[in-house]
Amino acid sequence: MKKEISQVSSSVNLITLTENDYLVSDWSGGKTKELYLRPQTSKYLINDFDYRISSATVEQDSTTFTSLPGYKRIILPLKGELALEHEQKRVSLVPYQQHAFDGGIETKSYGKCIDFNLIYRRNFHGEIIPIRHQQSFELDKGIDIVCYFLTDCTFEYRDPVESLQKELHENETLIVNSVKQKSKLTISKNETDTTEVLALLVLIDKNDKTVT
Repeated sequence: MKKEISQVSSSVNLITLTENDYLVSDWSGGKTKELYLRPQTSKYLINDFDYRISSATVEQDSTTFTSLPGYKRIILPLKGELALEHEQKRVSLVPYQQHAFDGGIETKSYGKCIDFNLIYRRNFHGEIIPIRHQQSFELDKGIDIVCYFLTDCTFEYRDPVESLQKELHENETLIVNSVKQKSKLTISKNETDTTEVLALLVLIDKNDKTVT
């Protein structure tokens, strides 16, 4: 797996992943594209990972999700609609509407779509934030950032020492592992009047503190 690494300063390493870096495999309902697995030496199938970010096609009208005891899950559809059923409750989701649930409970899905998934250890804190033009976020140190880009746009990173501006393309993923000091990131696009979702920002806090 090839990775482009841009080191801004002692405070941050940026890793950029492209389509060629992703692992594509079959699951019971279609195909899943693993965007990032942490640690990268871990294995999803034996449940020894800290967190996993993926996008999957749901190609059957109904299917059953893989059981993942000890993990939490957040899922949202990117295209199409998705209904989930567990513990005798049914939740219907439209694009970018999220649902969080225990990965160990039996979960069935209904509807064909392309989805986006975050799976993380129960003792971590995880978030998925849909990003629109010129949205900015302040991040505390220790946070892992994984940003999946849905269109071409500009990523800006600033910390007290330096700043970086980087052009990202559709279907690329940008990763910052364990931010070393407070920082700010902004995502923007040339079309200033756009209201579309530009990227999905995943925040992981291994200490389960509040992320602002």
